[in-house]
Amino acid sequence: ERSRPKRRVDAEAAIPFHPLLAHDLEQQTRIAEALKPGAETAAAPPGLPNRVVQEKEQNEALSQLQEKTARRTQLLRDKAAAELEQLEKSPPPAQPAPQPQPGQPQPQGPDPEKVKEGLKKDVDLAPKAVVRQEAALLKLKQDDREKAHPEAEEARKILEEIMKAQDRINRTIADET
Repeated sequence: ERSRPKRRVDAEAAIPFHPLLAHDLEQQTRIAEALKPGAETAAAPPGLPNRVVQEKEQNEALSQLQEKTARRTQLLRDKAAAELEQLEKSPPPAQPAPQPQPGQPQPQGPDPEKVKEGLKKDVDLAPKAVVRQEAALLKLKQDDREKAHPEAEEARKILEEIMKAQDRINRTIADET
């Protein structure tokens, strides 16, 4: 197995949670779509007209992409766990008594319990996505696209569920502020 430069790992770790999740979901969707039964394999590289060779090369490319996506999905879990730990350690914000404005609702800020709930869901679901991604990777390495597709599709659905949960929390926070 090739080792990755540390700088690349650090760069991925610095990506904020939501953009990292969006990127992973996009990549997982690409993988699942490429593995869908009846999906066309990529055009043959020059000098390699053999369909079997095409499929093997595409499987290798998809394997590499699946491996990177699984690694980043694990990073999502780690980021959510760190944010959750930080949120649980921090005391509730001391808010000075606001001066009410007649007829104006007072902004209250996000409900920490709702944020915690979303982070817990991320911590719970991300490893499930990684398990499915790794299963798809194993099947791809065995050149079994038919069995890789349901695993890749399930991983995509889990990432989509995480994204929807985050979006609901973000809407709730926006509504409360």
